[in-house]
Amino acid sequence: MAVAHVADSDVVCTGGSPSSTTVTLTVAGGHSNNCLIATTSWFGTVTVTSMVWDAAGANQAFTSMGTKVDNGSFHAQSFYLVNPTAGASKLVTVTFSSTSPAIGLVAAHFDGVDQATPIRAGTYNSSSSAIRPIDLVITSQANDMTVSGLVTDGFQNNPTTNKTLIGALFNGGVGLAVGADYANGAATVTHSWDEVGTVGSLGVVGGSLAASAGGGGTPINVNTLSIDSLAGGELL
Repeated sequence: MAVAHVADSDVVCTGGSPSSTTVTLTVAGGHSNNCLIATTSWFGTVTVTSMVWDAAGANQAFTSMGTKVDNGSFHAQSFYLVNPTAGASKLVTVTFSSTSPAIGLVAAHFDGVDQATPIRAGTYNSSSSAIRPIDLVITSQANDMTVSGLVTDGFQNNPTTNKTLIGALFNGGVGLAVGADYANGAATVTHSWDEVGTVGSLGVVGGSLAASAGGGGTPINVNTLSIDSLAGGELL
């Protein structure tokens, strides 16, 4: 069974020196071999201490897909969770080692993912640049699903991608962007991200969700945006 996209969370870029932030995601029944993907972006020297699904209930911990990508003081890291407990409007929560001037977060639900080895070995990759657009080439296979996540210090608009968007948001109040996308697996898949205007720091991470022998269901797509920031100028 091929990996299938099911639903997206909202997208947040939170300012005001938070140490954590959340997005809301529904894991509907009727799906099997489920996997959640979450990408966080942030500014500063802090590190992710946890990414959790439904902290008030199931309290299931995500696993890092791979090391974070750094470009100056801007960072991004992606995480996965297999077999999440189903539920409507549950929270994905990322927590950091200390407060950060700005944090971004976005998540998505996929089904048909191998539960024993959800991230196909050797596919995780990252790239950083000061030149847009920025590309990430992911090695994959048919029936897999490639995913990527983005951080920028963008000064203009929401980031865009040549793949199917999970969500992307630039918050001018805090000078940070976050994004995530997905595409059907193939021998190589190039995720290309862009943003209008001058961008000083870009970073992108990604990998391939390995297809299971079974699973799948009827997709239910949800995608909303929200912004949370202090009044005032940008970070930079």
